Amino acid sequence: MTSKKLLYLIIVLFSIYSYSQEVHLKGIVNDNQIPVADVLIQIISANNKTIAITNENGLFEIKNFKTASDSITILLSKTGYIEFKKEIALQDDLTNLRFDIEKERVVELNEVTVNASNTIVKSNKTTYRIDSKDFIKNAKSDKVLQTLPNVSISNSDVLVDNRKKATIFIDGIESSLDELKRLDVKEINKVEVISNPAASFGTDHISAVVQVITKVKNEKFIKGEIESYAGVRLGKFGIIPAISIKTKNVIFKAFYSYSTNNQNIKSDLTRNENNNLFVQTNQRDVKGWQDFFNSKMKINLNKKSSINLSGNLFGYKFDGRNTGSYQDNTNLFTYKIDDVEKLKKWSVSSIYNYNFNSKSKLLLKFKYFDYKNKNESIYTADTQTPIVNTIFSDTKETSEEIVFEKKDVKILQMPMEYTVGYKNIYRKFYFQANNFDLNQYVNSLYINTDLEINDKFSVFLSFATDFTKNKNAVINQDYTSILPTFSALYKFDNKINLVLDYSRKITRPSANYLNPQAIFFNPTFSLQGNSDLLPEVRNIYEIGINKRFEKGSYVSFKVFNEYTPNAIMETFINDNNSVINSYANIGKATISGANISFNTTVFKVLDVNLNNGLSYSKYISNSETSLIKENSGFSFNSNLYLSTMVKKKVSLSLSGNFNSPNYSLISKTYTNPLFTFESESTFLKDRLNVRLSYFDIFGLITRTRDEISSPQFNQISIRENRITNFTISLIYNFGKTFNDRFSNPVINNDDIIIK
Repeated sequence: MTSKKLLYLIIVLFSIYSYSQEVHLKGIVNDNQIPVADVLIQIISANNKTIAITNENGLFEIKNFKTASDSITILLSKTGYIEFKKEIALQDDLTNLRFDIEKERVVELNEVTVNASNTIVKSNKTTYRIDSKDFIKNAKSDKVLQTLPNVSISNSDVLVDNRKKATIFIDGIESSLDELKRLDVKEINKVEVISNPAASFGTDHISAVVQVITKVKNEKFIKGEIESYAGVRLGKFGIIPAISIKTKNVIFKAFYSYSTNNQNIKSDLTRNENNNLFVQTNQRDVKGWQDFFNSKMKINLNKKSSINLSGNLFGYKFDGRNTGSYQDNTNLFTYKIDDVEKLKKWSVSSIYNYNFNSKSKLLLKFKYFDYKNKNESIYTADTQTPIVNTIFSDTKETSEEIVFEKKDVKILQMPMEYTVGYKNIYRKFYFQANNFDLNQYVNSLYINTDLEINDKFSVFLSFATDFTKNKNAVINQDYTSILPTFSALYKFDNKINLVLDYSRKITRPSANYLNPQAIFFNPTFSLQGNSDLLPEVRNIYEIGINKRFEKGSYVSFKVFNEYTPNAIMETFINDNNSVINSYANIGKATISGANISFNTTVFKVLDVNLNNGLSYSKYISNSETSLIKENSGFSFNSNLYLSTMVKKKVSLSLSGNFNSPNYSLISKTYTNPLFTFESESTFLKDRLNVRLSYFDIFGLITRTRDEISSPQFNQISIRENRITNFTISLIYNFGKTFNDRFSNPVINNDDIIIK
């Protein structure tokens, strides 16, 4: 290239750069003068492009958009609406834009595709838009979670960052994985993943939150499904009917689940305490069933207010037979245990929502919860009088909460949202065995603030004060906890983010933990609570960086530290020459580690979601009665999900979980990897779904090994449980296609440990 041509090129590039300018766009999207949320907005110029999404008030804002053109093109799209496109000259006022969009006349329209550009990252949460085209017809929402970055499903738990057990919400209402399995993917608008939850979700220790936001449709409908499944082993069988109804002002949803739950478990235990040898073998056969009923109703009272009613009932009954033997230094005994365990828990709740305007609303919440558990057993040994055990516990809870939310507040020209709330909880714990009862009173105040300092830096701060009182004839405890939560986000660009999190959360001991009387279960397991227990307060620090690539791939790396100076841990104590499991506020617990997550598509057909973590745990007990004083070691965690579709008609997936060894004060637990393969397809014009699943592919004998060693106490326990099963499921869908939505959060009281 000649010097003259090079000079000409430099002049041209300099001219383009000089002409480039930064544009600030701000506006609202309406439908018939009603703000429309979740509208995808694309701003396009000759040399640049960016994307934004409207908030719940229909508002959007784009700062520092660079363009060298004298005009830009705005493209608006949303499911159920006609695509809107308009060219705007730069000399127009771009900070007071108003657009009106019209509804499509078609019944159903698919959502936009999830990729890096329409994933919204904030300081306290990440929001993903969902495309139903990525899944087969009538696929359920639990499949969506398994494809999201940093999210995985391990057994029956939803995990965030490979280690945080998530509480699930659907449209703000606390829900469960069972409910997600009844929600069609095509009903989902977006999913919010919160890895550092605020006090508004509860002052108790909630590790993470996954909230599913559904689409809204105005048409009336009746729709339902009937699912039945059966497995080739253990008499596995289940049936789940579900129905949804929408009238002009009422939405009603309900489902009932019934299933068998049979198990065959073999365990061997070897214990050496001060040179006293104890060996036990045990075979446990269980036959039982469990059922679950859930219903929700939303009533629109008028344009400004609504009320949500919800209730659920869960129960089970298990008949067990244990046969085995145990041997000490001199004698060998055989025994059998026949037991029946029954559980029933139910709850009802209501939420009243009043919108003062598009920026302010008031929530009034109420919840009642009742949990009853009864275990009757007869223990018979060779030379001993039969021992009859009846263990009955009952937990009742009433709670009320008032919340005020305010959006689009300006502080020094910076946009902010805040939430203020007060919550009151009363609990009554009761144990029949020794007439142990406990009254617990909890009062908490909290405030959440979300502040966007500039385009690159935003912070989220939650501050809660918790007052708790435990009282009965002998216990009179009062404690106050200050519980802050902090998140900060720095965006290097549109694809690289740095996140800093800190939280302080409380976990209160439940009645099981406080009941001072020892309860006998079998020769190696008696449980005794500790009435002197105080709540544990956990401090969690985390820093992470994530990057999104052009073709939608995602990688995240996080390091963390959890420190609990007064952790509630299970321990061993010696009572009259018998080893008993008990609880204590041990000296301290520390867990440090790192997690790496990777999400991508291979060969354009295979979706890969991989989460790996390495951590170091250390537990130190200063309890004088504890037989184990210290335990520590490294753990490896891994969750893998592979999925693909064949001609959009058949879905194939493979999921794998591995967490070993896992540490507590009294155990080092080794488990085998667990892999599950699943295939699903549709028939009868997508009315019938057929699902085949092979649970625990390589686990013909699933083995768990626990071991603990100290100068005066050694124990090894091996447990074998054949949980592998091949299952076929049939799901028949009937009624009109629809989308429905419940909004407003229900009270969440997961700080009590039931069992």
